[in-house]
Amino acid sequence: MKDLGNRIYLLRKQAGLSQSELAGKLNLSQSALSHIENGRVNISLEILIRCCELLNTTVDRIIYENTSVDQVHAGHPVKECILVDRAAQASYASDFSDEEYLDGLKRYLIPGFESANFRVFEVVGDSMRPLILKGEFLITKRSDLSFDEAVNCLCVVISEQGVMVKRLTSGSDSESFILHSENPAYDDITLNADEILELWTVVGKITSHVDSPSSHLDSLVSRIEALENIIYNKK
Repeated sequence: MKDLGNRIYLLRKQAGLSQSELAGKLNLSQSALSHIENGRVNISLEILIRCCELLNTTVDRIIYENTSVDQVHAGHPVKECILVDRAAQASYASDFSDEEYLDGLKRYLIPGFESANFRVFEVVGDSMRPLILKGEFLITKRSDLSFDEAVNCLCVVISEQGVMVKRLTSGSDSESFILHSENPAYDDITLNADEILELWTVVGKITSHVDSPSSHLDSLVSRIEALENIIYNKK
């Protein structure tokens, strides 16, 4: 479904229509069309046929053609990655499907990641220390991670709780995931699959921190001390 949504997105851009304009012609809300383009909901046959008419294409082409959404992105060069910095994260969980909101975010060219499928998130907290530090920027790729694939995967998770950087593993059933922190001072979080609004797999990071042998030792000592405090408090 995500491939179909990508093709609708691309053809809409090629037709010069905004998300709200096409949604109006289809008698849908903008959020409903956004969910279709993001592959979060199925599109009905009636809407699909009407969409093909408006976008001057055929059902066969929109379903089977190998077209990538990377070819165009919101009127910006596809080589630019959207940055979700500290300020943008305050409303990202509620506005991530709003095209006008995304258009207003900063974009940067990052060599090796010239694709609209990549997004950059600023690290705000210290729950993933020492692996990931506050103030670093994570380069991520949109993921449709399945339950079976969620094995120790480092991700940026978007839920109603906000933007979280966690290590993802499968839960005790086929409909839940466990979000782990590297910092032992933080407890695990369990989310049902339908509570995850977006999932971005970490593929790189931008940092101003330069490690030295002593910094690795210091971080190890800090982790041991934090673990000792947790054990002591549970006695």
